[in-house]
Amino acid sequence: AKFVPTRFDGFDRRSGLHGDFVRAIALDPKRRLWLGTRSGLQVVPLENGNPVFSQAQAVTTKHGLPEERVYAIEPRGDNEALIATDAGLVHWNLTYGLVRVWKQADGLPSDYVRALRRAQDGTLWVTTDRGVVKLLDGRLEAPEQSLLREMYAINLRIDPQGRIWFATVDHGLVILQPDGSVMQVSGPGEDGDRAVWDLFPAADGRDMWVGTNGDGLLRVDPTGNIVQRLTSHDGLADDFVWSVLVDGHGDVWAYTTRGLSRLREGIIVNHDHLDGLLHLCLLYTSPSP
Repeated sequence: AKFVPTRFDGFDRRSGLHGDFVRAIALDPKRRLWLGTRSGLQVVPLENGNPVFSQAQAVTTKHGLPEERVYAIEPRGDNEALIATDAGLVHWNLTYGLVRVWKQADGLPSDYVRALRRAQDGTLWVTTDRGVVKLLDGRLEAPEQSLLREMYAINLRIDPQGRIWFATVDHGLVILQPDGSVMQVSGPGEDGDRAVWDLFPAADGRDMWVGTNGDGLLRVDPTGNIVQRLTSHDGLADDFVWSVLVDGHGDVWAYTTRGLSRLREGIIVNHDHLDGLLHLCLLYTSPSP
């Protein structure tokens, strides 16, 4: 969805979107959106900030894509990208099609690739459900740290100081420091579990906002201290936070099970389908005592 001061504009199959379940969004140097869906890849040009679906290019298994479920996209130049799928890491060129696929036989811990992020030195970090690897000059390399080789990282971010922050399903928040040491950050309460679903750098470029599986929205500093925690008691739409984003104004957006929350200058405002959101992921939760 796109936020336009007072409302949301939604895009779905009726608008020309290839698939209604969008997992990944990336912007290439030509200002085109690369959209990863459950139904394949779609590349959409922008005009005055709006997607032009009539000029979009779809990429599916019919075009040679090994798997249509796309989880992450890392643009590589003007006309190609690396794509995370559950059939391996895919290098795709819009003109020539499939360039290469990396699979377990090539050094991936698993063919189920979840997240991609490029470091300042050009190394591409690749996460799977069975560990993390690095891709440099076409070669996959396992990290030295044993925890990184076994954890299920669903997303990662790299801060300006070179720290790599991992959101994991089985080990919570993991921080790889520039000196190679690894830190695990424990959750604040007993209501949630160890899973961390998403993370995004804070506006100060130092801390990280972290979405948890029942512990709300956390702000964590580079030493692993939880400096701020926001939950439904503070006005957050729900304590299960699936996605986090900080916009150009410094506002923090948290997509939760029961709606979208925006934090601005200490005030939380919640949005739901009445504001134009297309979908809410409503799950059953036990009522509070």
